[in-house]
Parts: sequence; structure tokens; C-alpha cells
Amino acid sequence: MWLAADLVTRLLIGGSLLLGGLGKLASTVAWRQLWLASYRLLPRRLVRPVALTFPSAETACGLAMLLGVLGAASVLAAGALLVVLAIAVGAALARELEISCHCLSMVGEVISWRGVARNAALVAAAAVVAWHGGADLLGATRIGWAGQLGWLALAVLAVHGAALAVHARWRRRMFAAIASRPGASAAGLPAPGLPAPGLPAPEPAS
Repeated sequence: MWLAADLVTRLLIGGSLLLGGLGKLASTVAWRQLWLASYRLLPRRLVRPVALTFPSAETACGLAMLLGVLGAASVLAAGALLVVLAIAVGAALARELEISCHCLSMVGEVISWRGVARNAALVAAAAVVAWHGGADLLGATRIGWAGQLGWLALAVLAVHGAALAVHARWRRRMFAAIASRPGASAAGLPAPGLPAPGLPAPEPAS
């Protein structure tokens, strides 16, 4: 029973955090800064550092939960992150702010008390799982906690690299589609095969 509860909790929390982290990685740093600033909780000087590091923390916690590394410590870290998110959303709702949740995508649902309740339920489940496995905080495995951290770091780097590569490819395809539209030149965008404004036309090959 406990094994099933641990597995379901890790899948729910780990999957949610990983998808949330990937959604934020798919957005630009400027967009993340605007999203964080809209909560009106962080000092201005901290908005950019948090915008840069938060997706990594979310991705790392999600992967640690899904991979089952670091024992109860990964559950506690994920639960703490969910608590922070619930407090931020609750504070924004108390001030009647309408902000995109940004949970699973760049343009997500608007924050609501339903989302706070969902996070609270996940935190409660994480607390039960962490308490049940608390005697083995870092997880007893053959590779040890240092090895587990190393595997987790490699997994995070691999996910980040894949997400950034997909995002860059998507941007290239989007700009190519915009440039190929019939009215692109009239709007100031160069049509395919034509030089950009202000640049000389290429000389024909002799």
C-alpha cells in the first residue's frame, strides 16, 4: 500500500513540477520576469535571478521525484516548492490580482483558489510519503547520495538542453513562417531570397 502511495505521489508531484519547469523554459527570460513581477512579492533586484533559476529548481525537484532519488529529501524539497507556490498564489488572490498560473505552459489558466487547494493536497500527500520514508532521508542505494546528486544533475542538464533545442527550433520555424507570408515585405520583413532592409543585394555569381 505504501509503495503504491509513494509511486502515485511521485508521479503526480514530479510530473506536475517537471511540466511546469519545461513550460517556463519554453518561455523567454523577459516573459518570466514579467510573470514574476506581476505577483508583486519580490524586490525588483531579485526578479531576474529568480526568473533564471526557478525553472531549474522546478525541473530538478520534478526529476528527483520521478526518478526516486535522494529518498525522502526529494519529497520534502518538492513539497517545500509547492508550499512556496501556494503562498504566492494565495497572496495574489487575496489582493484580487488576475495572473496566469504558468503551471503547465507559458499561457496557462488564471490563478484560482482551486489551484491553491490542489497544491495543498499535494503537499499533504508529500508530507505523508516523506514521514513514512523519513528514516532513510537521502535514500540508501549502492551509488550513495553523491552519486544520486550526480545523476540528477546530468538529468537536469539533459532536459534543459533538449528543451532549449526544441524552443530554438520552434522560434526558427516561426520566424521562417512569418517571413514567407505574402505581406511580409510590405510589413518591413524581407521576403525569402531578398536582402534585409539596409543591406545591399548580393552580386550575381560570375
